This record gives sequence, C-alpha cells and structure tokens, in this order.
Amino acid sequence: MGHSQSRKLPNYTEFFKETDAIIDRLVKVKKIGDGSFGKVYQTEDPENPKNYYAKKVVKFYRSLKVIEEIKSEANLQLLVGDHENILKLLNYRYYSDYYELYFEYIEDRDLEYKLSNSGGIDPPTAQHYFRQLIAGVDYMHEKGVVHRDIKPENLLITKNDVVKICDFGFATRLFDYYGHENWFIDRFGTRTYCAPEMQYGKRYRGIPVDIWSCGVVLFVMFTVKHPWDTPPKTRAHWKHLVSYKNKNRPEWSLLDVHELSLIRSMISFTPSKRASTKGIMRHPWLLADLSHQKGFIRPKEVKPNELDRSLSQPAALLSLQYAEEEKTVKSVDRNIFFFFLVVIWCCIETVFGTVTKPIQSGKK
Repeated sequence: MGHSQSRKLPNYTEFFKETDAIIDRLVKVKKIGDGSFGKVYQTEDPENPKNYYAKKVVKFYRSLKVIEEIKSEANLQLLVGDHENILKLLNYRYYSDYYELYFEYIEDRDLEYKLSNSGGIDPPTAQHYFRQLIAGVDYMHEKGVVHRDIKPENLLITKNDVVKICDFGFATRLFDYYGHENWFIDRFGTRTYCAPEMQYGKRYRGIPVDIWSCGVVLFVMFTVKHPWDTPPKTRAHWKHLVSYKNKNRPEWSLLDVHELSLIRSMISFTPSKRASTKGIMRHPWLLADLSHQKGFIRPKEVKPNELDRSLSQPAALLSLQYAEEEKTVKSVDRNIFFFFLVVIWCCIETVFGTVTKPIQSGKK
C-alpha cells in the first residue's frame, strides 16, 4: 500500500472551477431522498437536457469544525472518486446554515431498496455486486481512506447493475502525514454492520472495520436478514452466532460451504485475522462460475430438515484448499519473522562480544 498516496490532497479548487458554471445553472427536478442526513434532489442542466445531477443539502450550525469536516468529506471523496465503483463528487458549497454536495446522478436505487423490494437476489447477482464492492473498498484502502459506514443503504446500484459506494460522512484517513497508521476510538456507523471493536468503544484500526461490514453486507445479500441485532461482544458469543446451530438465527444454515467460509473470513472476531481485500478477491466463491444458480432465491422460511446443503466434491475441496493456502501463507510469514529474529540476535551478540570462547584452564 502506498503510504505516500495518503498525503496527497486533491486540488479541489481547480477541480471545482470546471463544474462551477454547470452548478450555477442547475434547476431542481424532484426530491429523491429525505432523512436525518438531509435532503437529496435530482437536478437538471437546462442547457443540456437529460443531464442530471444529485444535490445533497444538509443543514448545520455553522462552526469552523463543521466546515472543516465538510471539506474533509469532500476531499476524501475526491481522492477516491475516480474509481468506477465509488460515487463521483462534482462540487460542494457551504453557506451560513447549510451546505450542498453535488454528485453524479444514479437513476436506480440503493441495495437496501433492491433487496427489500425484490425478496432477495440470486447468487450470480450477489457475486457481481460483491466483486464491485470489494474492488471499490480495495481502491479506497490503497488510497489511504477508510469508509467506516459500509451498508446496503450506502451502495447505489445503477440501471446497468454497477455498484457505487456513497456517503463518506464518516470516512477518514488511514495514515497520518508521516505515513504512520492511525488508530481510532470514534464510534460510527450502523450497529448491525459495525465491527465489535468499534461498537464497544475499543481502540481500533480502520481497514478491519470495513472488512467486517462487507462481510455483513454479503450475509444480507444472501438471506435478506441481518446476522445479529448487535455485534457479538465476546468470542464465545461470536462462535454461537455464526454457528449452524444458532436457532435464533437459522439463516446461517442457508449458506453453503463457499459462502460460509468467505463470510467467516471477513467477520473474524479478531481484527488482525480478518481477510484482506486481495485475499477476498481470490476466494473460490468470487472466482466460481455461478451461472447454474441464476434465478435461485433462498426460501424466506428456514426449514432445516428440508435444506440441502450438499456441495459437489470439487467445490468443497476448492474451499478447503483456499483455507489451507491461507494457513500456509501465515505459517511462512511466521517462519520468516523468526528467522530474521535469530539473525538479528546473532548479530547483536557478535557486535557486543557476548559470544565468547570457552576459557581453557591450565598452566602458562
């Protein structure tokens, strides 16, 4: 990961000059969103009909801190907005008691709306969406940005089924000016998608909390239900929640071996053991051809006796092979670490003369 990239601020002043003229002449078409975050409008450029833009208006009590937060959100989204799977910010402005953010307009709805109104999506569609989500998150992390509020409501889906990650209000930088990784204590995000270390006020790293949220999003894609009401507080609680035997959350029994292994790799209770974006990209489920499952929607009522969780032998072996490869990589890393530790120790003893020859007794 290029830490130097995290210190490069986009020249938003020059960037906004290109869109200022367009923004000045935009007219409202209709309101498309309304909530605690503010209002979102569809706007149109009169000189170029059918050229639409999204305008987000948020009221606030003006203070230097709030203005800096707005600038920070805009800067971070500009830094990563050139990726296909991240919503592009075009301009922003702030006034005495509100500010406006202007984005590319997405005609369709977010993933939450799509899931709740369709009754679920089939595995090939879930795979298609999730590949794009991980590609966008991977790009964000490479640019030194962590989102901290990944959830279906913040994943817009275009009419061409392109995923766009949006709402960078809780986003922040992964590294400080000197390239050192930041640790956080802020509690953000939505409880059901929030990693335990963030939810329960512990000091945490940025990347693992995004990975956790991605794992929960994938579970919701599969089952259209949350895996828990609040994230597990202890390891024992976590082991119970992700088990097939969890009668309070029987949806876990709807997952096959591939899906279960991928989700568990992302929602490990120990943050350092969660999969990386690169590791997720090469998981068998994301690499598999799922065209034979097109149109398959999981049952809404879980009846364990009627479930067929069997997999083909090659598929099961592939998942096991992936797990073994991950263990091998970690084992090799540990061996290399201990090797260098021994070498350093030997060098120290040689330099400081702690390694001496045996004293030979006898007469001169």
